[in-house]
Amino acid sequence: MTLLQDQNYVSDQQPMPVQDMGIASFKKSITGETIQLYYPNAGTRTADAGIGVGTAVTAPFEHRNILSSDGTYLATRLDSSLSFVGTCFTTEVNFPKIEFKEFKNKSWADKLSTITANFNDGDYCVDYATGVIYGVKASTVTSLTSVAYTIRTSVTQLV
Repeated sequence: MTLLQDQNYVSDQQPMPVQDMGIASFKKSITGETIQLYYPNAGTRTADAGIGVGTAVTAPFEHRNILSSDGTYLATRLDSSLSFVGTCFTTEVNFPKIEFKEFKNKSWADKLSTITANFNDGDYCVDYATGVIYGVKASTVTSLTSVAYTIRTSVTQLV
């Protein structure tokens, strides 16, 4: 087997990991963000205005690379700095990495459909690297509110 399996596992959604060495970046807390939900409407990404329970949706964050609860590494389902208010998502499940890799060149609607294919109402997963939630709604809520998380950002000026 070759390194990274001939890069089949590297994509825009799953970039090659790079370790931050030194003072190239710092942690930043994001608070009070409101995240709009989107659903596919005839293949077009459409803002959710109260679409029904059982609809597959995405919720892209303002920032990417969401960190763990202590801010030391990229978050996982079991250790994340992410919190939000919204009754549409109730149970975080594992992100289906293999399925996602196979659909890296497919449309947004195809990715959403594939990722949420086996989800129950209220199930969601988070791609912490790209800052996107994929889920199936358990309520008619149209957004996530009071969203808070920690990211790593570039140093723009040394103090």
